Amino acid sequence: MPNRIRLTALIANGVLCPVFGFVALYGLSDQEPGVAVFFSLAAATAGFNWHVIRKAARLLSEEEWLQAELRKAELRRRIAELDGMAPPPQPQGPDA
Repeated sequence: MPNRIRLTALIANGVLCPVFGFVALYGLSDQEPGVAVFFSLAAATAGFNWHVIRKAARLLSEEEWLQAELRKAELRRRIAELDGMAPPPQPQGPDA
């Protein structure tokens, strides 16, 4: 998930959760239980979305780290193969 999309989603859900919560409280104060239930569920959904986005971002970053480690291991293996294939260095200098 690109960082700008993740950041936008986190900010949007972070703002919507308390806003919906306040509207639900207002619905309770006006004796409108339907409005209160609807906006309570909307606030819970926004909070859950915020949690899922953070969890997914953490998992994706760990997965990217693992892929980078695998690439490094593969490159090290290839370098080791190339070192074994290269002829031994010829001595240079006055003693050669």
